[in-house]
Amino acid sequence: MKYIYTKEQIERIKLELEVVTERELEADHWNMLNEVYGTINICGLEYDAADVIRSTDPVAFRHSFSDYLDSRDDVIEIAGECYSTSEVEDLIEKMEEAEL
Repeated sequence: MKYIYTKEQIERIKLELEVVTERELEADHWNMLNEVYGTINICGLEYDAADVIRSTDPVAFRHSFSDYLDSRDDVIEIAGECYSTSEVEDLIEKMEEAEL
């Protein structure tokens, strides 16, 4: 779902809400891959599935990360930064109530 925010709303979001960093999202993606696919045995050695995918096909790994981000409805991108969707919705609601 796409949202349209005013310049004032975007500035308030940037000031009041904590950014969900790409590093945090990548860690969530890494954990999800490992939970879904587990460990991979190669020549008697075990590796995390995420590590195998990233090492053998970095393009597929980045594509997987992009798909993962698109599938998440709890994170929204605003002005190039990611925020918690519920926190953004709560803040916008408070701003709208204050205008009444």
